[in-house]
Amino acid sequence: MRTMRQLHEELGGTFRDPDENQPEHFGDASTEVQAARESAIVVDRSERGKLLFTGEDRASFLHGMLTNTVEGLEDGDGNHAALTDAKGSTRADMWVYHWGDSLAMETEPGLQSAVSEFLDNYIIADD
Repeated sequence: MRTMRQLHEELGGTFRDPDENQPEHFGDASTEVQAARESAIVVDRSERGKLLFTGEDRASFLHGMLTNTVEGLEDGDGNHAALTDAKGSTRADMWVYHWGDSLAMETEPGLQSAVSEFLDNYIIADD
């Protein structure tokens, strides 16, 4: 099975760093922009942080913790949101998606643990 890097290389991807898995570009920038406008593009988001929320109160909990609507999202829909602390400082930027019986969150790379720990401080378990 090919890795994502091998696929990117086969498609002409150029990498800034030999250890990177995400290409910097695929050649001429104007050709890339034209392809995006006239067709479709695929973006490798595998390096972004991912969290999955389950349970009855998942939507109401996240709705109260984030800056955008979570309650009422239809299956397959998502919203861009931020997580802020009590003083209103942004702790993280994310996308939240309604995904079947759960909510999926996509954070900036490496922030999923910090987001999870921050949210854990506000979970109140029912007895």
